Amino acid sequence: MRRAVQACLPALCFLLKDMNMKQFLALTLLTVGMLFTACTGCKSEKQQVPQPTEFEQSMTKKDTADVQQTIAQFFGFLKNKKYYDAAQMLYSRPAGAGSEMELLSNKEMDDYVSFWKNFDFDAYSIEYVKFYAADKNEVACNVVLMKGRNGAPDATTMMYFTPVYQDSKWHLILTDSRHGETTITQEGQKNPEKIYERRDSLKDVYENSDAAKNKK
Repeated sequence: MRRAVQACLPALCFLLKDMNMKQFLALTLLTVGMLFTACTGCKSEKQQVPQPTEFEQSMTKKDTADVQQTIAQFFGFLKNKKYYDAAQMLYSRPAGAGSEMELLSNKEMDDYVSFWKNFDFDAYSIEYVKFYAADKNEVACNVVLMKGRNGAPDATTMMYFTPVYQDSKWHLILTDSRHGETTITQEGQKNPEKIYERRDSLKDVYENSDAAKNKK
């Protein structure tokens, strides 16, 4: 802003030579108003930058590594076809975020195992890990459900988890629109429909799978 004012000074000096008092006052008020508007705009832009929460600031590289290790253990079970071991790592919060966690019911576990038996899980990669609070965090994973064969593309999907820190360890809540978990990312808050479409991609794959069709 200082450079902009300095650049305008020669022009202002030239104009002031031929101005009367009324014109001078009008120009002064206009200039002050423009500078005030510019400063207000800069301030509002700065206020839009989200500040890290106290919990987020307390997180260390070890916390990130622990969450990544928990995710790795879950997908390791899937890779080794230990589907029930993977399902037993997952929790839900029927009453929504902030409520008590519950292990999946026997039926939910059976449905989950039936789903994964339809695929030959290949690999995953973590897109991001986002911390916010002890019971409100987010991990997004790109998952290759099955490698493509004979020139066909890989079968892929997105999986979202809500890592919750409880009893000195991290637990995983599988997240989609059915579980009432809300996104904590800026992108998700700006485009909730887009983020929930991605969150529900695994659910959509399941509903079109042989396991789901056989139950109808």
